[in-house]
Amino acid sequence: MSKLAPILIPAYKPDEKLINLVNMLSPHPVIVVCDGGDENCAPVFSQLERLEHVSVVRHNINLGKGRAIKTGINAIMQLYPKAIGCVTADADGQHTPADIFRIVQNLEKEPQSLWLGVRSFDSPDIPFRSRLGNVITKTVFSFLSGRKISDAQTGLRGIPRDFFPVCMTLSGEKYEYETHVLLEACRNGRHIAEQPIQTVYLDGNKSSHFNPLTDSLRIYATILKYGLSGVAAFAVDYLVFCFLFLTTGRLGVGFYLARAVSLWVNFFLNKNIVFGRSKTSKKYAAISFIKYLSLCLFSTTIAYIIVGFLNNAGGVHVLLGKLFVELILFFFNFWVQQKFIFKKENPGQRYGRQQFYRL
Repeated sequence: MSKLAPILIPAYKPDEKLINLVNMLSPHPVIVVCDGGDENCAPVFSQLERLEHVSVVRHNINLGKGRAIKTGINAIMQLYPKAIGCVTADADGQHTPADIFRIVQNLEKEPQSLWLGVRSFDSPDIPFRSRLGNVITKTVFSFLSGRKISDAQTGLRGIPRDFFPVCMTLSGEKYEYETHVLLEACRNGRHIAEQPIQTVYLDGNKSSHFNPLTDSLRIYATILKYGLSGVAAFAVDYLVFCFLFLTTGRLGVGFYLARAVSLWVNFFLNKNIVFGRSKTSKKYAAISFIKYLSLCLFSTTIAYIIVGFLNNAGGVHVLLGKLFVELILFFFNFWVQQKFIFKKENPGQRYGRQQFYRL
């Protein structure tokens, strides 16, 4: 029982596929969260409640997949206080019992990792919207988080027990919640492991309750929030520079004072909005901040030299040159921070904790 990892299935208007899946998971403990529904799905939950290895937790109304997962984790913490974690799976038949048990076994072997059952999207049988959505999501996610995830939208996951309290308090009530979990794992230095699984789309994925428009917007808004501090600080830096340069006419004063203001704006946003929940050691935070300040000084000096050169040698207006150079350095600084400054707290770890400061 010390290695127990119950299976958690959030279910909204399920059909017979859920009953078949749960039966094939017997006798492994299963928590099914009824996330609302109607009289048509009532018989499904009634049958599930009669199974010895199944516990059904109910929402009277539909609250969303994120809320259902949090409700299920709470139930597992109460019913199985010694569980090493849990494995979440979808109720629509997209995850085979064999793949679910693979994630269970992986979590048992490596209970500190967040396990993802990742699908392959190479087959022409996969709906176009699913292939496109996966490409966009993993590309944007990888760029802003600094972590390469093959399938950022997979619902088959092994969640460690010590990650439960974090998952319980994360925001997000619907599909965007799963993105919050991944981003939180990245910034907390959690090792994210991947297990290839079978890609199953039944009837073109018609049984999915995922809304391509509204749910996609929620997911991308969640991801893009992690670039908010950089964009906001970029705007502050440029506006302050414009004001100082136009009023004093001194290029150096404008560059360094504007950067000092944007630095603290960016730090405040990261600390209180973007990375407000992250916990790092004081030693790691101090070293990282010293590296960050060094990069900030280097970046500002390079920009100052290039803009001055463009203005003197090429006749490029200072305000235009500043905008052009800073846009290029924006992506360079982002890359440097991900790869070298906020990469790892312990050199022996296979994973790192990333933070992003706009320079």
